[in-house]
Amino acid sequence: MLEMLRIMAEGVLGSASDLGVPNNAVGQGSISRIVNLVLRVAGSVSVIVVIISGILYALSTGDPSKAAKARNALIYSIVGLIIVGSAFLLTNLVIGRL
Repeated sequence: MLEMLRIMAEGVLGSASDLGVPNNAVGQGSISRIVNLVLRVAGSVSVIVVIISGILYALSTGDPSKAAKARNALIYSIVGLIIVGSAFLLTNLVIGRL
């Protein structure tokens, strides 16, 4: 459908270069790479926080406040990891459909 519209528009108006429309240098592959890089960095940070909070939980030595703080950090980082994974899948699905 979009291809048909493009062909019809070129037939009426001429090509984009004839009209002086600049060529877009950022393609779909560039956007996909940037989004994937950002999500991979966020996932890596989340994994590092899971490891650090696990170590803090193990080193809490029975102190309830330290254990609760480490447990909360562990829970939040796992939730963040799930969100980053879902965002990764969703953005790749959307970009793949475009």
